[in-house]
Formats: sequence, structure tokens, C-alpha cells
Amino acid sequence: MPFALVQDADLEYDHRDYSKLLEPLVEGRADVVYGVRGFAGQTAFSFGFVIGNRAVTLATNVLFDCYISDMETVSSR
Repeated sequence: MPFALVQDADLEYDHRDYSKLLEPLVEGRADVVYGVRGFAGQTAFSFGFVIGNRAVTLATNVLFDCYISDMETVSSR
């Protein structure tokens, strides 16, 4: 079964996590898996960016009755 993995050019996701992302797909437990950026302890993101991202994520979860931990990860830019 073929899979596609999308990685930003800035290598936002750690390649060592690929096996964790693929595991639920290979085992048939998921149809799609998204990585999530960690904001704790990182200095690359401004306070306003992190708060804005969390507000947009909360609005998405309320509007669509879902649980996504980082909405910007699942949207196309």
C-alpha cells in the first residue's frame, strides 16, 4: 500500500518521527495521520503566532466538532 509523506523545505518535522506517523497507517488503524508542531520551548515562533494558532485551532475544533491539536498542520498554505 503506497503512502505519501509531506515535509516542508525547512524540515519542520523530525525525520526520526516518520515511523511513528506511518505505524497507524500500516496497521490499518487510520486513513490519514498528521504531524504536530511543538511550540513549547521553541524560540522560532513569536508569542502572537502561537496564541493565534491556538485560537484558530480551537475555533476549528468547535466549528467542526473534532480534535485537531495544530490546525495549521492540516491546512494547505
